[in-house]
Amino acid sequence: MQLYRITTEKWARDLSGNGGLYVSGRWHHKGIPVIYTATTRALAVLEKVVHVESSATPDKFVIITLGLPADYSIQEVPTETLPKDWGKLSYNLGNTSRFPGSLIQSQTTTSLLADIGTAWLKGKSSLALRVPSAILPQEYNVLLNPAHSQATELKILSVDPFEFDPRLLG
Repeated sequence: MQLYRITTEKWARDLSGNGGLYVSGRWHHKGIPVIYTATTRALAVLEKVVHVESSATPDKFVIITLGLPADYSIQEVPTETLPKDWGKLSYNLGNTSRFPGSLIQSQTTTSLLADIGTAWLKGKSSLALRVPSAILPQEYNVLLNPAHSQATELKILSVDPFEFDPRLLG
């Protein structure tokens, strides 16, 4: 299986997941390493573009193709088991003031989703956790656990330059 991630050149070959130590994500609490990836290049673009401010001058981005070991272990979070508002904006995002409250998930849901991923990360039960994308719920992101025993078998297959089409940022 191949997975995709967009990041800056500086972090292109870093599979430590240490970014999770400094910020929370939809599927984890701050303080635990995790690597967020997408199952397609297009989804990786969408997942990144929603986090890039249009006024920001982006650093040099790259798109990474990761290869998972042939016998990788994976679990899944089925969409039908999640609260109705699971795909809305997380209330703890820094810039939600421009969105109506009806688009923002409850604090309970935000905590629940992060609890699910954090428990999975701490349990080290599989290398990968397949979760629905909040942007396109019919598509999937895959979290990788850098603390899992199979993480040493992750391969960076390619690191290619990437520039956002300016129409996506404006």
